[in-house]
Amino acid sequence: MLTYLKRRYFAATVAAEIRAQTDDQGLISTLLSRAWAFQHLEALRTQSYYRKEPNASFLHACGILEQGLLDQGLSNITRRQCYEALHARLDKAKSNLPYWSRHSFIFSGLLESLDQFSTTQPDANKVDAPTEGSGAAYKATEPIVSSEFPAGRYKLVYSLQTTERVRGQVIGTPVEYVLRSNDLETMYNIGLAKQMGGASVELTDTEKNQLIPLKLDHLPN
Repeated sequence: MLTYLKRRYFAATVAAEIRAQTDDQGLISTLLSRAWAFQHLEALRTQSYYRKEPNASFLHACGILEQGLLDQGLSNITRRQCYEALHARLDKAKSNLPYWSRHSFIFSGLLESLDQFSTTQPDANKVDAPTEGSGAAYKATEPIVSSEFPAGRYKLVYSLQTTERVRGQVIGTPVEYVLRSNDLETMYNIGLAKQMGGASVELTDTEKNQLIPLKLDHLPN
């Protein structure tokens, strides 16, 4: 009985997280009634490494939206709704650099799912601009400097593309992030993770004014 109540409570928290974003009970009911929903929710509840974090429901909702996006048994309209909601969530996550870095492998996989869907749906990337307060894309006219890695010899710069639809036109906005540290190994590993996730990355030794190539299983001296 206790496990049953825990499962019900967990499903309710995920549903509330998605409802707070979309306010679409029909979408939520559709997703949580799919054959994969029970097993996926149970895996998130018991196995996700972030399950005890205060904001875990944000990532849990991302996982459910991703499954809906990839579920070819759903209508194109429903999958499109999942695409737009997940797209907005990732744009919101990008505005918090430490959070994005901490869960970079999860976000990289979610980005791949968005790309996979957009290649099969010609209009998928025409995402309407989010309304105020709905997890809108972070708009930056200058690089975002990490508060966690603000200074040091090694400078890591990477760029991520955000997309929104304004007045019927799709506008892509590159957002540039800058991290600095004296710890080469940390900068190198973060750079590799970003590069594997599809970001454009440059790691520079500012004292020597030299670019450091990023390669797996190779850390420069």
